[in-house]
Amino acid sequence: MLSENKWPGRPAYKSVNHIAARLMEPLRYFLVSLVALLCDIATFSLCIRVFSHSMNAAVVTSFLVGVLVAYFLSVLWVFPTRVLRRSPMLEFLIFMALGVCGACVARGMLYLGTELWSLNPELVKLAAAVVSFILNFLLRKYVLFGGREALATQDGVLHVK
Repeated sequence: MLSENKWPGRPAYKSVNHIAARLMEPLRYFLVSLVALLCDIATFSLCIRVFSHSMNAAVVTSFLVGVLVAYFLSVLWVFPTRVLRRSPMLEFLIFMALGVCGACVARGMLYLGTELWSLNPELVKLAAAVVSFILNFLLRKYVLFGGREALATQDGVLHVK
């Protein structure tokens, strides 16, 4: 039985445990994103500092490393509902495509920060990661991993509810 709802328009919860359970997914995604970010920044820094790659090549390479880490940890530890569990390649491609949105934001911020304002590339990359984190979580949760039952599948085919 739901408790009395003191805030119209918001769901009433059974207990504090229910609320805590709802917060675990974003917290786990945050931890996974930190690990992926560390891999991303380390790869980015290696590319520009050690291998003298262009900024574009460094961004693409570090993104690919980060998205691989984020995907595997996300499906193993973060998102219990996997809309495309039967189509892991499609799931990964969508995961990566949604991440491209965050990468575009990061690239735009890198351009502004490094090309126009001559700021430290690693610091600009870190700031861009915060913005893209929020965007990526929301897109992946509600588009790919069935947040609020946004998508349903039958034999790997997407159906909008």
